[in-house]
Amino acid sequence: MRREETVAEQEDYESLEYSVSIVDWTALNLTLYFNFSDPSLVSRGQENDLLICKFKKASMFVQKDSGMNLASENTTYVFLVPSQLP
Repeated sequence: MRREETVAEQEDYESLEYSVSIVDWTALNLTLYFNFSDPSLVSRGQENDLLICKFKKASMFVQKDSGMNLASENTTYVFLVPSQLP
């Protein structure tokens, strides 16, 4: 929990519902689409929220040409999420 968050805000984040869809998957790129059930809870303060994606089974990601797996140091990605409302 970030220092400036209240307990109520933290509870909002913990109850935030979302779905994830694969938009595109190629040998060099994976594009995901996150659909938040209540976009008003996303990045509503002064700072953008962080979205952390961790791929737990790197062995599932095998490059067709080389047969190599996704390197273990490349399984966690962090993104800033802009406000979902105008």
